[in-house]
Amino acid sequence: MHMSPSSMASDLAKEPWSREYFTLLEKLHQTHYEQMGYIRGIAVIDGKKHSLEMPCLRDRSFGPLREWRNFHRYVYHFMFLENGDCMAVGSVSEPSVLSHLTIGYLCKKADQSVLPVDSCDFHMYQHAENEILPIDYGFVFKSGGKSYAVKVKVNNEDIFYIGKDRVAKFYERWCSVEVNGVQGWACVEWHYNNV
Repeated sequence: MHMSPSSMASDLAKEPWSREYFTLLEKLHQTHYEQMGYIRGIAVIDGKKHSLEMPCLRDRSFGPLREWRNFHRYVYHFMFLENGDCMAVGSVSEPSVLSHLTIGYLCKKADQSVLPVDSCDFHMYQHAENEILPIDYGFVFKSGGKSYAVKVKVNNEDIFYIGKDRVAKFYERWCSVEVNGVQGWACVEWHYNNV
């Protein structure tokens, strides 16, 4: 599944175009893969067996130049719903390339379809530019011709740093969500440039 052409076109249209800009886009191109699902197994701790079944996500990014310093911020919601649907919806700000990029997809259990996010009204300038993160908020995204209203309530969070010299700061937030009335859970990653 690829990104939504209409979403990408809308985000690219907001940038000042030049030959140099498109050369930079090529230079900084990234490939990103994600797979959402469930992990099942048995863990043995002190001789006692514990059954596990939990939502999980695997992702991988690569490209000719991967530099955390280039990112200003991003917020990415990984949501798993009680009806079996799962989705990833977010916004990225990498000012040298795109000041705002809408990312994400919807995985529908009923027909096993995977659809790109076509638009989203979550804009980072409205949310925690000063690192005072909201504990409950909402947004609406569109995918496959349908609107999805998301409510997020934060239950817990962890903070950590990555990159050489701790250039990236992350708030990993564990949340309850509701999407069009269906309950679920989410891991929401809030990234800040820490330079």
